[in-house]
Amino acid sequence: PFPVKQLAALGEGAVLNVAVTRPGGRFAAVVEADYPTVYLYKRDESSGILSPHDELPIPGCDGRRSFPVDIISHPGGHLYVADFQWEGSGCVHHYRLNEEGKLSAEGTYAADFLRGVEAIVISSDGAHLYTACHEASTVSHFARDPKSGTLSPRDPIERADLHGAEFITMSPDDRHIY
Repeated sequence: PFPVKQLAALGEGAVLNVAVTRPGGRFAAVVEADYPTVYLYKRDESSGILSPHDELPIPGCDGRRSFPVDIISHPGGHLYVADFQWEGSGCVHHYRLNEEGKLSAEGTYAADFLRGVEAIVISSDGAHLYTACHEASTVSHFARDPKSGTLSPRDPIERADLHGAEFITMSPDDRHIY
C-alpha cells in the first residue's frame, strides 16, 4: 500500500537518520555514514516519493572529519545535525532551509560536553534543544531562539550512568527528558 522507490546509493554507508521538514513535510533531509553531507530530497505530497533536491557538506568538527548520526527538523526551516566524535569536542551543526528548498549553514556549536553526541530533541515551543552524548556521559542543554534557531549553551547534566547514552526524547508536556 505504501509507495516504495529505492534511492540512488550515496556511498557504501547506510542512511543513519531522516528528518521530514515541518510544517508541511515538503522536504526530507538525510545524513548517512560515509559522506559528511546533508542530503535534501523534495517530497511529492501525493505519492510521498522523494527526489534529490539539494545537498550541503557538513564542515567538520574542530578540524576533524564529521560523523553525522542524527538530524532533526523544527518549524521555521531549521535543521540540526549531531556530529559524533570519539575524542575532543563533539558538534551540533545548524542549517537553514529557505522556502525554495535551498540549504545554508548557520553555525556550528562545538563543546567537550558534546563528545559522542548521538541524538537531539527540541522542546515543543522551540526554546530548548537537548542532546544525548555517549562519550561525554552528558545530556546537554541549549537555550534556542525559536525564530533564528541560534543556540546558547547551558550547563549540561554530567553523570557516569549517562555513559553510552544514545537516544533522547521529551514528554509531551516538555517537563521531562528521557
